[in-house]
Amino acid sequence: MNWISGFMCVPPRGLGKVFQQINPAIGNEVPFGYYTNCMERPFTLNPLDISILRGHREAAEYLASFYDDTRIDDLSIDEQTGRLVSIKDWDPIVHPLHLACYMGMTEVVKIIVDKGGADVNTVSAPLAFATPLMLAVTRRHNDDIINYLLVHGADVTIQDEQKRSALEYALQFKAPENARRMVTMGCSVDIWMWSGNPHITTYSFCALYQSMTNDANLEVTQAIFREHPELPDLLWRICLHRIFNTSSSSERTIRWCVEKGLGLGPVREGELTEELPRLFRQARSLGSSALHYVASDPKLPADILEALVEKRPQDINLASVKGGWTPLSLAIGNCGPKSQQVALLLSKGADPSTLPEKEKALLESAQVKKSDAEIEEVRKRYRTSREIAKDELHAQIAEQRAEQQRGRRPNGASPPDRSGVCRGVASPCRE
Repeated sequence: MNWISGFMCVPPRGLGKVFQQINPAIGNEVPFGYYTNCMERPFTLNPLDISILRGHREAAEYLASFYDDTRIDDLSIDEQTGRLVSIKDWDPIVHPLHLACYMGMTEVVKIIVDKGGADVNTVSAPLAFATPLMLAVTRRHNDDIINYLLVHGADVTIQDEQKRSALEYALQFKAPENARRMVTMGCSVDIWMWSGNPHITTYSFCALYQSMTNDANLEVTQAIFREHPELPDLLWRICLHRIFNTSSSSERTIRWCVEKGLGLGPVREGELTEELPRLFRQARSLGSSALHYVASDPKLPADILEALVEKRPQDINLASVKGGWTPLSLAIGNCGPKSQQVALLLSKGADPSTLPEKEKALLESAQVKKSDAEIEEVRKRYRTSREIAKDELHAQIAEQRAEQQRGRRPNGASPPDRSGVCRGVASPCRE
């Protein structure tokens, strides 16, 4: 079987959308930034590809028995890597070996490699030049195929055109067991990764950051710590600080970092060089330590804050570069002057004399045991123009939602008639 005939898709449809059309169960499994680089180039699926994506094992095994990798005439040897790559940007082929690995079809993988002569390290242009191993690790409980590829020489150090290794693939597709295995097998942990957007280079796919954003990946984070002692503490600090700025489920990871003393200190201005991605160099994090973030988060248990103060007592009165915030001022503003976080910081030596005027007034109100309503009045008195505008916006949104619940649109218009004709206005969609 050669690659001459088959399903042909031209721009601007992405490969992920085509996957979903062929097999709707696939669509929701593909995270952002994967299988979409073919928006700028067409690609082809042959009958073997389609039978694999549809999950037709018997048909795929039958067609794979006719597969011959040597008959592919649109591949060339990459001079730098020595691997087979597609050179026809106008008609790149989705390699069936990649799809069989992705769909968990072990027998098809073996037939394509053993009988068809496919290279286990071949890359596929429509899949961001990924290897079969990268596709195999996206699927949980896919050990048979992963073992087969590794035994036959799969290289775990290869990166795709967006500089992602098999480790990033496993993390993004929520396969922590495979990710942990890739770390122990020697996958590199770069300090930055491609974001999926050609105009923005961020840490979005940094392996360490991705593993730290979810407690389900804690063992992966621990494996990275063991296998890569060369990683700079700055990377741990940046990744830990970014976790605090997201709605991630990382309480156990944060607790483990505090126990190990990883990434707890502040990020200094001189450390953020031009070599780091732009979002790593955001000024809002300058001078802030992990203590600043933990003290300002009412969702985190107080024992984490207490352990952090014990680890980094020198940060208890540290002021951030932007805003001059201390852990105490952040705790008052975000957790409230009566909160357990404020009481703990004061008992550990936090200096209230350095507080801004607003936070100082709130703390004094709480210490004289004023009611919550009275404390709120103090807070309103010191509101900035930005805070006032934010409160007004929230009130406007709440009013609009209330009107929607009463069955009216915010502007007073009646809701559309489900028959396809709006009341008083003919619908352009239906005669």
